[in-house]
Formats: sequence, C-alpha cells, structure tokens
Amino acid sequence: MKKILIIDDDSYKADSAERALRNIFNSKGEETNFERAEHMRDVMLLDKSGELQSFNLIILDMNFPMYHRERVQLGLGNSVIHRINHRKYDVPIIVFTSEPDLLREDSENIIGTVKFESSVWDEPKFEEVINNHFI
Repeated sequence: MKKILIIDDDSYKADSAERALRNIFNSKGEETNFERAEHMRDVMLLDKSGELQSFNLIILDMNFPMYHRERVQLGLGNSVIHRINHRKYDVPIIVFTSEPDLLREDSENIIGTVKFESSVWDEPKFEEVINNHFI
C-alpha cells in the first residue's frame, strides 16, 4: 500500500491530485492511503511525530498558509523541501503547483513538477512523473 501525503490548502486541487494518483496506482494494482496537510503546522506536527518520513510520496503545493485561517504564503513549499533535506528523509516529492517558478529549494527527493492547470489534464502529467521516476 502506498502512503501518500498531499500538502495543499486548496481542497479542489488536492482532490484532483488524489483522484489522479488513486487512478494511476490502482491501475497498477497498488492500493493507496492518502493524508492531507493544509498548512505548515500540519507538516511540523507530522515531522515531530516521526510520521513525515513514513510516506511513500509527497505531493507538495508551493503556496499555503503557515497556520489555519492565516493568509497563504508564497513559496512556503520550499520550507517543506528544506525540512526534508535537513532531516535527510528519503521521501519522493512531486511539486504540484500553478506557480512552478516559486520552487527555489533543490533536492534529490524532487522527482518531478506537475503544473496545475485543470483537473482534466493532471492525471497524464502525474502518470508521466510516476512512470519515469517512482515505479
């Protein structure tokens, strides 16, 4: 079973990613379990509990709030990548954002970037990244 974390405060976009990945992995005979983090505090709690490093894949938006009900911070996804690098977690990351130019942090964990445009076009982009780098 693949354990996948989606870090995104936009439920429509997160639903789109989950649907696409569920279809991709199910077509390969893999079951999936999804968890979500909507703000940086969720990520920090997952890290503190040791659970952040237990995911098989992280889908990461670049823009989300630090805390619940706060304003979205541009490029905050870079802080997640930095945290994963600093802790030396071996967790593949797919950056899923409408603003890929905000990606500043470099990491061997990043296996691809999928630019969010419309849920209709997400699945083939995710499938390409998954097939080339993850399976």
